[in-house]
Amino acid sequence: MTVWPGVPLPLPPLMPRRAQYQLSERGDVVIGTGGWRQLDQPGQREVYLKLYTLDLDDPNAILRFAKTYGAPSGILAYSALAGNSVFGGLLDAGRELNVEQVYRSEPALQAELADVVSLTSFRFAARLLADLTDAWRIVRLDPRIDIANHHWRLPYNFDHADIRSSASVLLGDGLTPLLSRFRPYVRGTPVPEGEEEIQHEAPAAKPDGGVHLETAASIPFAHLAEFCALELFNHIAGSEAYRICENDHCRQIFVLQYGRQKHGMSKREGVKYCCKHCAQAKAARDLRARKRAGTAKTRRSRRAANRKP
Repeated sequence: MTVWPGVPLPLPPLMPRRAQYQLSERGDVVIGTGGWRQLDQPGQREVYLKLYTLDLDDPNAILRFAKTYGAPSGILAYSALAGNSVFGGLLDAGRELNVEQVYRSEPALQAELADVVSLTSFRFAARLLADLTDAWRIVRLDPRIDIANHHWRLPYNFDHADIRSSASVLLGDGLTPLLSRFRPYVRGTPVPEGEEEIQHEAPAAKPDGGVHLETAASIPFAHLAEFCALELFNHIAGSEAYRICENDHCRQIFVLQYGRQKHGMSKREGVKYCCKHCAQAKAARDLRARKRAGTAKTRRSRRAANRKP
């Protein structure tokens, strides 16, 4: 599979989350209220992988995710896929929009323009992004995924029985529309004033040829679903490898370790934990285990010595 451009793209600002999130009394929507909060360093969080491992059957887990990152809209994601038969009928977007509008029309929520996302919409976005992640792992033959027994989270309308062919179709037809607002473009670098009049001297060549590459600068922020799609795209463009955190209490899938770079260790190489906190927690547990083992050994030795005649 070929991606264009073949380099990661800059991440735009992530749409701020609300200060507070709660589940509705009926438990069918996530409601965000209060002021807007920017996520600290969203480009270093691999948000799509947090969503990838989220327990979508647990409303409280969904709520915890929303409190940290906000709520992805499946309605927006589905609208980007409109017209493609592979995704037809996977979400009743009109129904979910009506559900959300009922809550938004409540006077208390209407006054502060509450962020309202139905759990069905949330789950659709999460499952779509998770399937796109699986599709990439299948295409690149990731040894950590069981391709032979793999099942998609959503019932796509595939014509291909072969799992790798289906994965390629899903990536091409699913990921590309979610990236439509991030279209890269090239613009010329302005010539410094006066240089255009100097014809007898050849200007020094620049490594980039005098052009500037960037994504669409008109995007003030990205919605969570498309932000996650761009994170996935960047990992595809970089041919990144997935790892599993070796902290037994975490087991989070990750690509890069953020938060610590010690003794020249690369964030990509030689890392076992998704973050420094997991590394520290595992080291602390191992230390306590060694101390307990040492204490137990000392006690056994003392008991054996006391039993001697």
